[in-house]
Amino acid sequence: IDGDFGESIFKQIYIKGATAALVIGDCTRKATLASVITLAQTFQDQFPGRPVILAANKTDLVSDDEQSNLIAPLQVLGLPILETSAKTGTNVQHSFESLAGMAHDRGF
Repeated sequence: IDGDFGESIFKQIYIKGATAALVIGDCTRKATLASVITLAQTFQDQFPGRPVILAANKTDLVSDDEQSNLIAPLQVLGLPILETSAKTGTNVQHSFESLAGMAHDRGF
């Protein structure tokens, strides 16, 4: 679930049978990181017990200090947070493997 879509994503047919969610926010756009919180909470409400991982993407474009400050609000959810970069590939495969493992462990 990309933070750019907002809550309207839950009205789409392809999310209705979701086993898990990788909720992605753009570290270069603070607004998408804020929407990650709402999207993750809504997913948890609509699909209780299903795994959720938060991904803070584009970490290659921000400094470590900026990254820490931007990601800090996401910690309120108590969900795993991975710092990713689609450009460099950092943690991309790991995020999918982790989510698949969580879904398997929970019997989905």
